[in-house]
Amino acid sequence: MAGSVVVNCNPFTLGHRRLIEYASGACRWLYVLVVQEDRSLFPFDVRFRLVSEGTADLSNVTVVPGGPYVISSATFPTYFTRIRAGGDTEKITGLYAALDLEMFRKHVAPTLRIGSRFVGTEPFCPVTSVYNEMMKRILPAPGEDRHAVSVVEMPRFREEGVPVSASRVRNLIRERKMKDVEKLVPEVTWKWLNSEDAVPVLEKIRKSNSRH
Repeated sequence: MAGSVVVNCNPFTLGHRRLIEYASGACRWLYVLVVQEDRSLFPFDVRFRLVSEGTADLSNVTVVPGGPYVISSATFPTYFTRIRAGGDTEKITGLYAALDLEMFRKHVAPTLRIGSRFVGTEPFCPVTSVYNEMMKRILPAPGEDRHAVSVVEMPRFREEGVPVSASRVRNLIRERKMKDVEKLVPEVTWKWLNSEDAVPVLEKIRKSNSRH
């Protein structure tokens, strides 16, 4: 059976790289599904390219687009909005997370013969935290029409004692602290951030308060 990681990579960080490295070493083959919904500050084509190039040295990894049913506006619209912990918004987020995870278990996992899904701990984002908790409840549960998938949670990679996250990178970009950004991203991401193609994306980030 193969393993899987679902990532947005907005942008691709050292945390993502460490998670993928760990997962690739724990299974025979690993599928990295990159969220295809183009509602993040870094466009899908950039995110997909950085993940593909940044994991090209891992021989048992295949990077594929997530498509319309892996963390998309169709299955999990609240992933792309802000919520506060607790209350009705958290319950709604849980319902959408359950829908997304059921789609993954019933359709994606059997098609790709995925038996495990790897995820990093989530200390910051309430939406992702809810999603991770639902994942641990839903994916491993067996059933006649349900493909059971084990969930492996890995402690988030830290740099100087602070968890590395894409949101932290975006905040540093907003603050124009690019030297600090360099410490948190792989070489492929750093090179792209210093390219002409990155200029409009960086300006967009600096003018936006979007959580994605």
